[in-house]
Amino acid sequence: EQDISGNTSTKDFVLIVREPIEDKDEDDSTYPIADFIAKYKSEANTIGIDVSSWQGTIDWQQVKTSGVKFAILKCMYEAQSHRIDERFEANYKGCIDNGIEPGVYIFIASASIKDPEGDAKALLKHLKGRALPLGIWLDYESGVLRCIGKERIRDLTYIYADIFKAAGYKVGIYCNKDWYDNVIHTDL
Repeated sequence: EQDISGNTSTKDFVLIVREPIEDKDEDDSTYPIADFIAKYKSEANTIGIDVSSWQGTIDWQQVKTSGVKFAILKCMYEAQSHRIDERFEANYKGCIDNGIEPGVYIFIASASIKDPEGDAKALLKHLKGRALPLGIWLDYESGVLRCIGKERIRDLTYIYADIFKAAGYKVGIYCNKDWYDNVIHTDL
């Protein structure tokens, strides 16, 4: 299948949901990427990261050297502001310049519920058809979103997915294991 930039993807993408890291110190909110890679890197696993402005300036050459193969980048906040993540452009360029496959995520929350079409179109306008081998991911973690129920979340997902797929992008759901097990509709 070709994306809107004419790139052809021949790889299937399989996401394995991992249980929480057992040997992580509960009082520490970070887990060194080198430790994670050492523990999980194998022929069966491809290591990737997600990033946003919260990580600050990233040394993408160092990320590549560490063994990371892909990155999911925060691109846009929800529909209320359609604000682009402050580090998105630098992070996208860092991925491209270092041979790291990018995808993007969009944070979905209360304002997104009211105008999913406007939200999706605003993201596509900003992306301007750029290559995203790993597509667009819908970031589901908002408490407000959780309260609307599985059926409404499913309906929102289809609205976004139809718009993004029509523009030539793959679409995925980006959530934690609790959401996957308890909030995301089984149809998805």
